Amino acid sequence: MIPDDDQIKIEMMNHGSPLVGVAIFVGDDFACESCIAHGSCNFECFWIKTTIPGKSNQGSHFYIGAIYYPPSAANADLLIEHIVDTIDNIRSMDFAAPIAILSDFNDLDLAELEVNVGLSQLVNFATRKDALLDKIFFSRADLYHLPERLAPLGRSDHNAILLQPLIELPQHKRLSVRSQPYRDSSVLSFGQWVTTHEWNDVLNIEDVNRKTKMFSSILNGAFKIFPVLIRNKRTADKPWMSDKIRRLIDSRQTLFRRFGRTDEWRSIRNLVQDCIRKAKNQYYCNSLLSLKRNNPDMWHKGIKQLCNLKTKNTNFTLPGVSKVETASEINAHFSSVCNAIPPLNLNGLPAYLPAPGPPPLIHAGQVLKALCNIKPNKAGHPDEPPIKLYRDFAPELAEPVADIFNHALKDGVFPDLWKRATAVPIPKTANASSVSDLRPISLTYILARVFESFIVKWILEDIKGKLDSRQFGSRKKASSTHYLVSLIDSTLKDVEKVP
Repeated sequence: MIPDDDQIKIEMMNHGSPLVGVAIFVGDDFACESCIAHGSCNFECFWIKTTIPGKSNQGSHFYIGAIYYPPSAANADLLIEHIVDTIDNIRSMDFAAPIAILSDFNDLDLAELEVNVGLSQLVNFATRKDALLDKIFFSRADLYHLPERLAPLGRSDHNAILLQPLIELPQHKRLSVRSQPYRDSSVLSFGQWVTTHEWNDVLNIEDVNRKTKMFSSILNGAFKIFPVLIRNKRTADKPWMSDKIRRLIDSRQTLFRRFGRTDEWRSIRNLVQDCIRKAKNQYYCNSLLSLKRNNPDMWHKGIKQLCNLKTKNTNFTLPGVSKVETASEINAHFSSVCNAIPPLNLNGLPAYLPAPGPPPLIHAGQVLKALCNIKPNKAGHPDEPPIKLYRDFAPELAEPVADIFNHALKDGVFPDLWKRATAVPIPKTANASSVSDLRPISLTYILARVFESFIVKWILEDIKGKLDSRQFGSRKKASSTHYLVSLIDSTLKDVEKVP
């Protein structure tokens, strides 16, 4: 049984030589345990009992044995006796449970085994050159298709064998992924447009909401210069998987099924391995390398994926609830925080509002500096162009953006478009079981964040002299470390005062 690369647990037993041994790979969602004590068998064999996911009652178990018999070994009778005794022991505990033996028996005569234990041998093709060495014995052959010969795994000279159940298994869903790559040719075309575009359609509008929507509409329309690529992807695909690699894998498998291990098959097999190596290297350089310093946590997750190491499953589901209903429940939970707060009553504001003078102006130079300082690795709102576009063309975009900022300040209105956010639920605990175990990460418009940065700066400058000197939170060049130092200092001073 060969599970997904990132969901593997290994049970292995090795008798004596470091070069031999048997292993059983079981999907991580299957519970399994050894059902024969290691010390009770002197052969290269291992037996496990697996439990079907979601069930624990009698009749939900599946017993598997992995056995290797060396060529021309002298203990054939003892091995047959061990297999028969083990199967009798299993049936005495769980009579109806399916039993499978996955084996490399080499030249062992198995006629006696088939007669005594009532198992059927399913493999009917050569598994190593012209010899049938690897066999599968099963108590319920009627539940499975005939075995299928596959290409060897890794550097093995034995063919792999695929045994599929008659019951249709759920197929991996195919997704159509849309992307607009940030290519140099597209950047050049966009630059030619933006350097000659007149923003009068935006500058001549007085209403800040209409002004913001017009600017967003023009910019999104121009971003169509970047071609849209649609790539078909399976949900189980690795991030570096491409259509080219998938086609090569299909060709390799087709050649092997039709003609076996020919020179053409070996050539395509080597090409597949080379393409995967190059795709992994390109994925690391393009997607992971920049994260090593900026976002070590995401870099570490990407490295684990590259190395096929197991990662935590962060998918959140509610038992018995569909995905749409789960999303609605999460949304209702997050919005309940804001809904509990009454809306602001402008008539109840202090008497000195509105301010006697006009709000400060934000100049295009200030916006230019703010846009150039944007970190391109930050996530923006899904409905706006990539953040890198704002930074690369900050000189051309600074004037219309500054005009929107100043109109918003003059009218005392925060644009409705910028109030929209896409909330991404993040688990607060390792095993989130309810919506209260989730917290939202809101992806807001990048221009809304830039606008807020100006307002925050003015507020902090205004209240700077009124802040407690021991206020360390939400202040630049201050952190919890400063608080701990202050706490220790205060404690030691109090201790010194004690007579």
